[in-house]
Amino acid sequence: QKHHNLGTVAGMSSHVHRQRPTPNADPLRLHQNRHFVGSTSWVSDVKNRLDAAGVAEIRKNGVIAIEHMLSASPEWFFNGSIDEQNQRANAWLKSSRTWLEGTYGKENLVSLSVHLDESTPHIHAMVVPIEHKIAGRFAGQNRLNAKKWCDGRKALADMQTSYARAVEHLGLERGIAGSPARHETMKNLGAKAEKRLAEEKAKAKIEVETEVREKMSKEIIQLRLNPDKVLNTKQLEEYQFLERQKQELINQISNLKAAAAALP
Repeated sequence: QKHHNLGTVAGMSSHVHRQRPTPNADPLRLHQNRHFVGSTSWVSDVKNRLDAAGVAEIRKNGVIAIEHMLSASPEWFFNGSIDEQNQRANAWLKSSRTWLEGTYGKENLVSLSVHLDESTPHIHAMVVPIEHKIAGRFAGQNRLNAKKWCDGRKALADMQTSYARAVEHLGLERGIAGSPARHETMKNLGAKAEKRLAEEKAKAKIEVETEVREKMSKEIIQLRLNPDKVLNTKQLEEYQFLERQKQELINQISNLKAAAAALP
């Protein structure tokens, strides 16, 4: 993902470092996340690299950073014993970092984090695409040049192939070239997670209300058939009190009728 300004860089930084709510992440596994390169601010990391390289001029709508997400299928990560999983993940992390540094230059890799609190382990990496010009008009200068690495769909497909070759010794295979599948953005994932959570809450509420209604219906039926066995002590006392009041009223009415009949 290309970033043209520090605003979008800041937005993704807050996600990577869990500085904002992340519905699809498990808070109980937050402590498992690791940050190997950079600080807790991608904005600072990008600025520091630009300053260190002496890049002062940035073209309008120029690419100041390229965000990467590297991962594999969850089946590959969670196969075997815990020790085997840890060894496999560490080897994948090492190979992935080596590929990033070899592709862009070690100094251009300004942030690298591993997320283990989501359903599938993955790496978030931020690269500042600075090229040291050897010849031409800007010879001897450091310049932003994202096109060198990701100029068009073919370049991006070649990059995926390059990464697949860097980790194929771990038993990983490249995804299908030209596949119509698309990566879900964090915004879409978050929205889907919130929708799913709302649906689950609504479903749970309906189930509880249904259960309560059914229970109340059964109690009412039992109460009508045999109140003494259904009511608790307090309810039974109240029920009996009302029955006594009812009987007293019946007696009073009967007495009043008898008295009225005796009048001349």
